[in-house]
Amino acid sequence: MMTNTTIPLVYGLLIGKSAEDYNLFFEKVLEQDNFQPESIMTDFKTGTIKSVTDMLPNILHKGCLFHFSQAVWRQVQSKGLTTKYNEDDFFRLNIKQLISLAFAFH
Repeated sequence: MMTNTTIPLVYGLLIGKSAEDYNLFFEKVLEQDNFQPESIMTDFKTGTIKSVTDMLPNILHKGCLFHFSQAVWRQVQSKGLTTKYNEDDFFRLNIKQLISLAFAFH
């Protein structure tokens, strides 16, 4: 038995991003014989989170660090803080520390 190991088993390319789109995807995945994952890792889309909560309530849901980092960076950009990030070492460190909080409750 492996622990603390992630093995990608299923990828999904969906047409939309709604919870209904993800529900259809998860229904197809769950139809497969003996498919009983202990955990699932996804991005942070609202539709994904709702669908996993509804369709897979007893499975540990983890967010992808790459997508989390991307979401934080998009917020930095949307708030007009890119220059501050590039020029202010303390601010940049704070953003990196924010991202590292993803590991604090693992």
